[in-house]
Amino acid sequence: MKAGTPPDTIELSADRVIRYTRSPPERPQCGAGQEISAAAPGEVSRVPDLGKTHPGKHRQRKEFQVTTDGNRLRPQDLVKVTHERVGDAAVLTVSGEVDLLSASVLGDGITEALADPPVLLVVDLTGVSFLASIGITALLEARRRAGAGTRVRVVAPEDSVVARTLQLTGLRETLAVTATRDAALAR
Repeated sequence: MKAGTPPDTIELSADRVIRYTRSPPERPQCGAGQEISAAAPGEVSRVPDLGKTHPGKHRQRKEFQVTTDGNRLRPQDLVKVTHERVGDAAVLTVSGEVDLLSASVLGDGITEALADPPVLLVVDLTGVSFLASIGITALLEARRRAGAGTRVRVVAPEDSVVARTLQLTGLRETLAVTATRDAALAR
């Protein structure tokens, strides 16, 4: 960027909308002062990270996600995993979106729950609004890591996105999916 050129800006307006505005480019045809992205409160927006400028080359465009306060999105912003013991069972309650960015939070929760091997591990996905293939992989990995001494059950309400996803992948039986936490704990 040349001296005196204003930087790209990310601002939070009075109506709590994040606005990302691109700085004037060195070449006018590149879209000076364009608003690239905007997000309302509680939404997540993809915002370009323009990277470095190399002489004679176009800028590489990368995107990162931001929260409504303008900070980069962290895995724990997308998903919440809580762990509790119910008798001889470990219960993980998961809420949010389990995708490539946040699956590590689920994996860490599973590792914590299996550190002191329970007789039963229940992964309650009732509060999950999106389950990517990497999340399914984490559930299968939990089953493998649990070994013969620990049974694994997954809770996904019948009409949920997660239940439909597990049905379409043919993993309802493999992951011992139940509709309620009580049903999972009763087995």
